[in-house]
Amino acid sequence: MRNVGGAMAQRKLTRAIIATLSVAGISYQWLSSMSNTWIQGTGNDPDIELDVKGLSWSSDGRNRTVKYNLTVPFLRKNVDLCLFDCSYQELSVSYGEPALYIALGELKGGIDPAGADEHWKTARTSLSRIR
Repeated sequence: MRNVGGAMAQRKLTRAIIATLSVAGISYQWLSSMSNTWIQGTGNDPDIELDVKGLSWSSDGRNRTVKYNLTVPFLRKNVDLCLFDCSYQELSVSYGEPALYIALGELKGGIDPAGADEHWKTARTSLSRIR
């Protein structure tokens, strides 16, 4: 069930980012997990969150790329969410460069009230590992 919760969290976050970009009139590209290619987003991509592995956009002269479930080379660990200070083209060449990383994060899909302590303990462990 943890995988289902994580997948739902990724889908919700993806939809929130796309909605925010669309409202702001910012174009974006998304990385398809099926074809492993970057595709220009239209703002009307049905069920995009089921296939997306990353998002990239540019705003005010700054490029940002988000990738999900990436093994970070200098950590040698899988991280749920990585935010980069570069375009997707730059990222494909140099994602091992620590200076490109803005944030690393652990996605959590919700809280089971009975297991809330364990939920936060695993999140804290993951974030400590990233730090």
